[in-house]
Amino acid sequence: MMGPRMEQPWKQLVPEFAEMQSNANLEAGGRLFHIRDTRRPVAPIRRLHWHDSYELGLIVRGQGHYVIGDQIHRFAAGQVYVVNTLEPHMNYPEGEDADIFVVHFHSMILDEGWIARTRREVRLPFISDVALQSPVLPLGSPLNTDVHALLDAIRLEAAGQSPMWDVVVGGLLIQAVGLIARAAPHGEVDQVAERRRRALRRIAASLKLIEACYTEAVALEVIADASNLSAAHCCALFQEAVKMSPVAYRNSRRLSEAQRLLQTGQTTVQDIAYQVGFSSAQEFNRLFKRAFGLTPTQFVAASLDRPVPAPHAALSVEP
Repeated sequence: MMGPRMEQPWKQLVPEFAEMQSNANLEAGGRLFHIRDTRRPVAPIRRLHWHDSYELGLIVRGQGHYVIGDQIHRFAAGQVYVVNTLEPHMNYPEGEDADIFVVHFHSMILDEGWIARTRREVRLPFISDVALQSPVLPLGSPLNTDVHALLDAIRLEAAGQSPMWDVVVGGLLIQAVGLIARAAPHGEVDQVAERRRRALRRIAASLKLIEACYTEAVALEVIADASNLSAAHCCALFQEAVKMSPVAYRNSRRLSEAQRLLQTGQTTVQDIAYQVGFSSAQEFNRLFKRAFGLTPTQFVAASLDRPVPAPHAALSVEP
């Protein structure tokens, strides 16, 4: 998948909030699950993403690397994986496209009701970095075999949508989660991660607005108002959830898109600056160099020979 000059190209791009897989989007559609088959193409330059819904998946075909946070895990056909919801993640197939069956489910399934009151530890595989030895279950293990079978059953129910199919899927999903939690070491829920999770849910609407309008000069007050927050409270929650301010997040998204466009070689630096939302090429050059230590022109040359670091949280200059 990755040539010798681009060992870990995903590190160049700022992770995106996957609004389609968020709890808020599930609620808006009156659903508890987002169930789909997806084909992941071989493409080394693809941003990591993150969301606040829980995720369980099955590699139907293909092999490659699964990046979750700072960790890289091998995957192959037949393996089940579990995602820590607050960690940026993405799978990168090698050799050929990969087919993946994915279940995103609303966190209330495990966070509320009788499960939350009696078995809160069932959430640990989805919210703790230490709950599983690896988020990609080993091929041939009894756990992988059993959860694989349950995901196959969920896939059939979702495809057929017979009467009460969603109730059946809910039961199958709880069974799969229970088996995974049984195999995980039990411990205390990370309270820092819990606060971050709550902050993420609170700013979900603001994140959605930024993703939709990051090329536009949207004021901080408008971003905050999307989540019914004051500007100060919005900034505090962004720091808690994504470790940067709303403006820094927006600028990082602009620079991330600029990196992608620069690597296509299809337009000029000045055109890219305006296309991603900066008011001038000079400002774009200044912020780009602050983030990467290189000008955009130097980035194009350097990316042919070595990885370039991702933008950091200091990009708080208003456009």
